[in-house]
Amino acid sequence: MSLTLKAGDTPSDETTREQEAARLRIYTDQLSAGSNFIVVGDFNLYRATEPAYIRLLDQTNPGYFLDPVNRPGYWNNNASFADVHTQSTRVATLPDGGSNGGLDDRFDFILVSQAIMNFGELIMCPVHIGHMETMVSTSISKLLILLIRYQNKLRLLYTMFLIICQ
Repeated sequence: MSLTLKAGDTPSDETTREQEAARLRIYTDQLSAGSNFIVVGDFNLYRATEPAYIRLLDQTNPGYFLDPVNRPGYWNNNASFADVHTQSTRVATLPDGGSNGGLDDRFDFILVSQAIMNFGELIMCPVHIGHMETMVSTSISKLLILLIRYQNKLRLLYTMFLIICQ
């Protein structure tokens, strides 16, 4: 599955993201126990304590997600999370109107079901390409690869490639 949760940093935006996450959980909670599922996309989350993130990972019902990165915290403008920041590879506005601001938020996520985690060794590989002097609010290209090791073979599950042209 893929999604884009409500953008913005107001309390109203946060509430909307939680409502959207709740709708997704209604769907995944109806799946059979042991189902394989992955959700990827722009979650627009600023911290692990946001209700949407908590809702998605809540293990009360079987349709919960796991975060293979397993780096809870306050991601917004926090250099200690630079290796998982994905917000925008642009530090300046370009003519196409896309988002700028640099890599200073963890907005893009890959979340998986328990069955996916149980399948084999799950490997998240952030590969940084380009400017390495700083990872916060700089132009950089990133390649995030989700691999799973099963029966001693690595298999590609998902690739997220973020690139900036200067």
